[in-house]
Amino acid sequence: MADWKRRLPEGVEYQGETTNGFTLSVSLPVGDDGLSPLVCPKHDDHRFKVRVVQGGDTSSNCYCAYCGHLATTWDFMPAQMDRALEAASAAAEALVAEKLNEVFADLARQFPRSSSGSGISMSFTPGQPPVRTLPAYEIEPTRRSMTCLQCREVFAVYGLAIYCPHCGQLAPQQRFAELIRIQIDRLGALDGMDTASRRRLDESGVMTATLESTIKDGFTALETYLKNRFEREAANVTKQPSTTTFQRLDDSNDLYVAHVGVDLRQKAGKVIWEQLGHAASIRQVLTHNSGVIDEKFLAREPNWPQALGERIQVGRGDVDSFLDALERFSASVL
Repeated sequence: MADWKRRLPEGVEYQGETTNGFTLSVSLPVGDDGLSPLVCPKHDDHRFKVRVVQGGDTSSNCYCAYCGHLATTWDFMPAQMDRALEAASAAAEALVAEKLNEVFADLARQFPRSSSGSGISMSFTPGQPPVRTLPAYEIEPTRRSMTCLQCREVFAVYGLAIYCPHCGQLAPQQRFAELIRIQIDRLGALDGMDTASRRRLDESGVMTATLESTIKDGFTALETYLKNRFEREAANVTKQPSTTTFQRLDDSNDLYVAHVGVDLRQKAGKVIWEQLGHAASIRQVLTHNSGVIDEKFLAREPNWPQALGERIQVGRGDVDSFLDALERFSASVL
């Protein structure tokens, strides 16, 4: 084997010459979990990991697990691209030097210099190709692995992911579960703060805003799940329901019974269904009445301990009960 082939960087192998040049193979970095890191070409803080298939086509499509950006798999591998370019550059320099050395050696043999000094004398001294060190790529330990229920692709993420890198989809149930998890983790992070920091958040109104947004965001996750699943599974629908229909739990259940063959109220159970309805009432007044209690709210929640015209006070118990109901509802409909 030629010397330059032995001096290729670790992880790069010479595969042979072709009519247009030569072929190299580059090994992709893989973590302890057997997954290889990718980075979204649009948002460099969107990092995730996927399974690497031997001989896989890097021109195939890949989706960012966080934002859904679509590009070729190669575009998601900036560090690996550097590896390939680095290796190809080193190999090309060495191959050119080797071929030039052969050409000049042949010419020297064809036109040897005579004892009288006539003829052609030439020499070529190739430069020493540097030993290339491939760029280091630190692979973070996997924080959370997922399996897409649509295509069974296995991937790992570090934050809120709602897209499968392979098919660009996640089942509505998976997206729903992800959005619930992020709400629970957010409150958990606040619970882990020291007493002084928590007091500052309370005094500045941040804690109140967080509790209110958890109700609104959590119910939006439920609404989105109901809408997406209905669109995927409903049969014999002559007219698509308005998007606001899925903000109303009883109306949503009527649609599911009629077109999906699923009784959501029955699956969830009386207690969970009532807890979700309670949260829906709170969310309604927060979103559509600036949080001020009106007659409609009191008609839905006659036992609420505040009066007409007061600013609704959402407590941690209300939020915890809602998130617990969401988790249990998610588990019951999977």
